[in-house]
Amino acid sequence: MLLFEVLVVVLVVAFASGCRFDITGRVEPGQDAEVLPDVVPSICGNGVLEHAETCDGSELQGETCATQGYAGGTLGCTAECEYDVSLCEISETCGDGVVDAGEACDGSDFGGLTCASEAGHAHGTLLCTAVCTVDDSGCHTCGNGFVEGSEMCDGVVLGGRDCVTEGHDGGQLLCSATCQVDASGCFDCGDGVCNSGAGETRALCPVDCGWVAVAAGGSHTCAVSGEGTLWCWGLNDRGQLGDGGTGSRDLATLVPGLTGVVAVSAGDFHTCAALDNGTAWCWGANDLGQLGDGSVVESAAPVQVVGLGNVVEVAAGGEHTCALSGQTLWCWGKNDKGQLGDNTVIPRAQPVPVSSSTGLSLAVSLTAGSKHTCAIAVDGAAWCWGDKGNGRLGDGTNTERHEPAAVDVATGLTTVTAISAGEKHTCAIAAVTGAAWCWGHKGNGRIGDGTDTDQFFPVPVSSSTGLIVASAIAAGLAHTCAVDSAGAAWCWGLGGDGQIGDGGVVDQVLPARVDTNTGLTTVLWITGGWLHTCGLKADNTTWCWGANGDGQLGDGTTTPHELPAPIWGD
Repeated sequence: MLLFEVLVVVLVVAFASGCRFDITGRVEPGQDAEVLPDVVPSICGNGVLEHAETCDGSELQGETCATQGYAGGTLGCTAECEYDVSLCEISETCGDGVVDAGEACDGSDFGGLTCASEAGHAHGTLLCTAVCTVDDSGCHTCGNGFVEGSEMCDGVVLGGRDCVTEGHDGGQLLCSATCQVDASGCFDCGDGVCNSGAGETRALCPVDCGWVAVAAGGSHTCAVSGEGTLWCWGLNDRGQLGDGGTGSRDLATLVPGLTGVVAVSAGDFHTCAALDNGTAWCWGANDLGQLGDGSVVESAAPVQVVGLGNVVEVAAGGEHTCALSGQTLWCWGKNDKGQLGDNTVIPRAQPVPVSSSTGLSLAVSLTAGSKHTCAIAVDGAAWCWGDKGNGRLGDGTNTERHEPAAVDVATGLTTVTAISAGEKHTCAIAAVTGAAWCWGHKGNGRIGDGTDTDQFFPVPVSSSTGLIVASAIAAGLAHTCAVDSAGAAWCWGLGGDGQIGDGGVVDQVLPARVDTNTGLTTVLWITGGWLHTCGLKADNTTWCWGANGDGQLGDGTTTPHELPAPIWGD
């Protein structure tokens, strides 16, 4: 059958059965098609009620809080286009501060309701909404291990908080008994306090817990850490390191049993320290009573100095020791040259007061040399006593003094801010100008004035090489060092073991700047031993140079250094 014939048959059958093509829905050119209502999606939030929406925006279909069964208030519409009755008032009296019929609470009146009764929690505060319903979001049970309500933490659960998130540098965040964070176990680097109990250490926070004081002795060195502990290294043949033994150490070794150390001084063969409880402790050689414990028995461990309290500073010399108790001077140990200042030459195994009969009654600082002692009075005047040799007392004479004698002011050194006694010479810093002054033995250029003459009066150290204003000064065995106002270190005098720190091993009769290429800058403090020198930097690291045969440089070797090097661990 042909295709045309098939189509004719189909059309005849269709018309015969009553079926017709419906062209009423045909879209004429230029005319939009009509969209049937039952396929149009509702758009909640367009402000038009559509299909199953209860409300939309402000379109509430005429409904109010009252029509919803409330006493009043403002009916709203949620984001899901459902009625919002949160601002509808349960009763007309909501807000009058009294719980009325239909109200669960009103203001601060909860009608006896509590967190325990409403939410089963032991702590917290119930709140009352604006429509007089109870809000228990502030309720919690502190101690149940869940952070709830107003809790910041609960037991060991800290809610993602730690010391760092709370603005600290480290440590252990704790949770208090009231479920609030407790930051007492946190530490802050740079606040000037070494919080060792919170885990702050010298390695973590050197600015707080690094070295805060250093003292060079004969052939040993000691330093105080920011935690208040004391460490020593070097020669230990007489127990001067205080670790209980007599073996030398080339690394910093803890002095056990001492905490709260605030000051340290290293003598020839003994060491002393002052603690924050006002006591003084010494250890090492004691053949002449220099430990001050009432005996002449050597001790490799710290022993307490008897009869002294309120100690703020100690000074260990050759074989004698002195201390400041408040502003009162006390000395003990060897006294063959009157170095104890008690107007005798009798050795003392325990402290005796320095005589005040010559005019020195109260002092603010002191220093002990080999056989002489010096102090700064409260008015800034310098005083010395003990061995006369080479003019080291600075009073213009060569007379041994068994009581304090005022340093002569005729040459211009009237008041001082710092003073340091070496073996046979003494140096100080002028209060007015900040210039360095020295007097005593000329040998090896230790006076620093460029001459080869013993000085019985104070003379200014030459400023020709650049040392103008000094902030710290230290007299060693036969060399002297100072720190200038910019934090640079300078040394002069005996230099055969590298103790000048300029890279050479020759004596310097004028101040030579300590080499900075190795990193010794911004120096705060300096100290000199027999043949070595150490400095404390502003970053609380300790650097040493010079002789090192006994490990006194603390770098783990016994090799001398002509240039500064940090002690091991810095």
